[in-house]
Amino acid sequence: MRALAPPAAVRTAAAVGAGLLLAPLLALALAGGVSNLGTAVGNDAVQQALWLTAWTSTIATILAVATGVSLAYVAERERGGWATVAGLVSEVPLVVPPVVVGLGLLLAFGRNGLLGGALDAAGLRLTFTSAAVVIAQASVATPLVVLAVRSGLASTDPTPELAADALGAGPWQRFRWATLPSLRGPILLGAALGWGRAAGEFGATLTFAGSLPGTTRTLPLEVFNELQDRPREAAAAALLQLLLAGLVLVVARRLRDTLR
Repeated sequence: MRALAPPAAVRTAAAVGAGLLLAPLLALALAGGVSNLGTAVGNDAVQQALWLTAWTSTIATILAVATGVSLAYVAERERGGWATVAGLVSEVPLVVPPVVVGLGLLLAFGRNGLLGGALDAAGLRLTFTSAAVVIAQASVATPLVVLAVRSGLASTDPTPELAADALGAGPWQRFRWATLPSLRGPILLGAALGWGRAAGEFGATLTFAGSLPGTTRTLPLEVFNELQDRPREAAAAALLQLLLAGLVLVVARRLRDTLR
């Protein structure tokens, strides 16, 4: 099919949008990010933050996939109030500032929070720990998994599920053998996007987990910390974060192409 040229007004708007998005990247490079990138990678604090970001984001993504797939399935396949609740709960973190998510986590799971007393009695303290980082990251990553899986469910042929049901398969057997195989692509796409979102989380992490070196100070928090006194080093660390995000986007695009 022959590609049709967009109107001039659309081209102009696209150019303006590209300029707004590219300007910060160019500014980071000109601020010394490229020349100091090697120094940033060799910095012990940055390495520590990068390692912490990598493993917490991975655990958060596993948690986001486990809960996100379930939420997406209920929201898309169920009918009634429970489906509505599942859909709304999974979308709220997308439309509120991350710091609000972090404050909600603090008020729910903090020492004096809604569930804090019960957790404290059980010997569990979440705030200002690496576990708090994982929870904060999972909270903002899960909605992306839900969106990807819901999109996959909406476009998936339900015939295998109906056939499994007709053959007497139970709910779990139907879900395990008929539904999940058809969602492999959307789940992988959601996982890639969720990991990238978790790795870049700042507001919810800072509010709920704090910024303790080696424990809760992820790479975005390290960038902010470097910015106070060493702006060039901060630019280099930020560029490292951008390269990480770019790698995730490349993976996500490849996964998206497999769905077509």
